[in-house]
Amino acid sequence: MRHGRGTYVAADGSFYAGYWMYDRMNGEGIKVFQDGSVYIGRWLQDLQTGVGKISRTNGELYDGEFEDGLYHGQGTFTIPDKSVYQGQWSAGMKHGQGKQEWNNGGSYEGDFVRNKMEGLGVYVWAD
Repeated sequence: MRHGRGTYVAADGSFYAGYWMYDRMNGEGIKVFQDGSVYIGRWLQDLQTGVGKISRTNGELYDGEFEDGLYHGQGTFTIPDKSVYQGQWSAGMKHGQGKQEWNNGGSYEGDFVRNKMEGLGVYVWAD
């Protein structure tokens, strides 16, 4: 049983280096997934929970809070074209107050409900 600090390399090539508790990832750790994506941050019973960063092989980057393996709380999500969302997340979706900025100069700041701009907000169109 893994307990304390250690490294585990899986048969699929993924690996985890960090803290374990009762054979589960718990505490600070780094995981490199099979596809090459990298997560650095907190774990709770094998799930990303707390503050962390994930860099995906497709160029997406999330830096913020997680709960049960999903984006949850405050966070910043950037996609390869440099469009950025900063704001609140719930269960992996943009939900609450946030600001979406697109690479063409347009932006929206206001309410989001389940990944959609909904409610009060200000939309600025690109020139």
